[in-house]
Amino acid sequence: MTALLTLIAVVVILFALGVAYWLLLSSAYYKPERADEIHAVTTADLWKIWLYRFRPVAGKGEPVFLCHGAFVNHNNFTAPEGMSLVDALTENGYDCWLVDLRGTRSSLPPFGRSRTEATMDDYLAGDLPAVLDHIRKATGYAKVHWIGHSMGGMLLHAYELAYGTDQLASGTTLASPPGFAGVELRRPDFLIHMVTLFPGVVGYLVRATAPFARWFPVYTKFSPSNWANVSPSIMPGALFNMLENLTPSLAEKLGNAAAANVLTLKKGDEVIDLIAGLDKLETPLFVVYGAQDPFVPRATVQAFFDALPGADKKMLVLSQDSGCVADYSHVDVVLGREAKNEVFEPVADWLKAHPIKERLDPETGAVIGARPKRKAGAKKKAATKKKRAAKKKPVAKKKAAAKKKAAAGPPTEA
Repeated sequence: MTALLTLIAVVVILFALGVAYWLLLSSAYYKPERADEIHAVTTADLWKIWLYRFRPVAGKGEPVFLCHGAFVNHNNFTAPEGMSLVDALTENGYDCWLVDLRGTRSSLPPFGRSRTEATMDDYLAGDLPAVLDHIRKATGYAKVHWIGHSMGGMLLHAYELAYGTDQLASGTTLASPPGFAGVELRRPDFLIHMVTLFPGVVGYLVRATAPFARWFPVYTKFSPSNWANVSPSIMPGALFNMLENLTPSLAEKLGNAAAANVLTLKKGDEVIDLIAGLDKLETPLFVVYGAQDPFVPRATVQAFFDALPGADKKMLVLSQDSGCVADYSHVDVVLGREAKNEVFEPVADWLKAHPIKERLDPETGAVIGARPKRKAGAKKKAATKKKRAAKKKPVAKKKAAAKKKAAAGPPTEA
């Protein structure tokens, strides 16, 4: 009995210490949201997700949609303040829209649903169409620029394969794996099992270790960084605020993809084979990756880049050989100490080279000046009619001329 009471007392004390530690972190790392506007977007299946708008420093700029990767939220693009990707883009005159996909702490599931149910299929079928539609209507532009980090860039490719290129002005992928060939990563069965059993608890534990991120193995394995290249301004508080829970479905999906180099997503009954469809992408694409990124082997990304069918493409390898201060890894592509000059400015130059000319009619929502698409059958029918009319026209003219001449008789002099 004494042993049982002792055990209960120890558990209570540890729990109290854990709560106190968490409250201390939450207080110390509290960061007010600095977006200019926060927009609520309701998806077709009634999830509520959030868009964080950062307006350009001057004027009215073209819309840029920034999509985060797995295990993080929109704060991945806002740190460190004053030197982040979103700061660089707004200084260059762009209207930035950052999303928190479903499953993040800010998202609100429908009644009876849970954040832990969110899947990568849901992103493609529900979140992304709703978000892009909202941005286009709010800004009046018919297209958007898409910038995605890690999974956020993979979702760009999935979106194009599922919906086409009509709403995409340009794409930029930052450390996004174009498949997993050559990636030396075993399927993380233990992590998947723990996330499945305790999805919320694992997320809290990972965030609780933010002060020790540089030395904690899980960060090195699943969010590899060249810590010597990470900005000194990235303090534990930034990590605490940007890290998110990993949902069971997403953990299993990405784990299987890395192990088998196969990744399929669903849009309704349609199955999108993301890796097999990469050579069909047509959106102008800027591919940026770090030379030390274990998720994006150089040979794999080079083969992907060479296979892209279009000529409007560009690739940047962040390495000392290419003039960078360091060989970048996966996370420091957006958090690097010289990322503003070595990553963000080239991204801004890419956007400037692809201006958005198409605008939306504010009343109808249609693209201004766009010609209505005719069905193939109607087009063929119209061509046939035109061809027949062309045959009859000369005959009709000849007969009319003959009748006129007969009625008038021979010409007379005045």
